[in-house]
Amino acid sequence: MALPQTYGTDHVYGLLDTTQDYITIQSDGIDDSCGVDVKVLDSTGRVCTVRKDDLHNALTYMGILKPGGTKPKAGFTVTFDSVSYIIDTVTNAGENTGFRKFTVKATKYQQIT
Repeated sequence: MALPQTYGTDHVYGLLDTTQDYITIQSDGIDDSCGVDVKVLDSTGRVCTVRKDDLHNALTYMGILKPGGTKPKAGFTVTFDSVSYIIDTVTNAGENTGFRKFTVKATKYQQIT
């Protein structure tokens, strides 16, 4: 029997994307939020109407740098899990007892393809 084997209910396991050539990805996450969040209150102060619009997908992934490869820069785009994001921030952090950690934070806007 080949390993690994999974028993019980199927669940999503692991990372969304591992194809970046300059980094060994160790964690990733995508948050969805709305840029427009408007509420209308009635005469008693209770919310009677809500408008949500302008969906944003915020991507964060972190990993260990590999030698070589082209590292992304803020303001450019990165493709992650087949989706193109605009890079907001790039962090390249190190310490004297570990490997350099590289973090990318990027946003996918609803109306920008």
